[in-house]
Amino acid sequence: LKASAERHGLWKGGILTSGEGYKLEMVFADDPMHSMRSRAGYAMQHRLVVARALGRPLSPKETVHHINGDKQDNRLENLQLRQSAHGTGVVFVCAECGSRHIKPVALD
Repeated sequence: LKASAERHGLWKGGILTSGEGYKLEMVFADDPMHSMRSRAGYAMQHRLVVARALGRPLSPKETVHHINGDKQDNRLENLQLRQSAHGTGVVFVCAECGSRHIKPVALD
């Protein structure tokens, strides 16, 4: 299927832009991240970038935040994995040092 898609006259590398401004990437059935794709065969590219870096598909409860607010900037260093929904423009940083490298800690 991938080879036939790439030969199609309208093939543009398997990347589209959603109405909300996010890049969508074609994910084929043989891709380990195929569970993240829509019925049309596309997944949000920023979610794929993080999933591939982690080596596993993201769960529906996991979200990916664009640190600089640019929905088109899908560099791994601009993406932050979150649990559940997040608001526009919200970035969590360490109150002590300003680091964006934070993680949840269980309270005892």
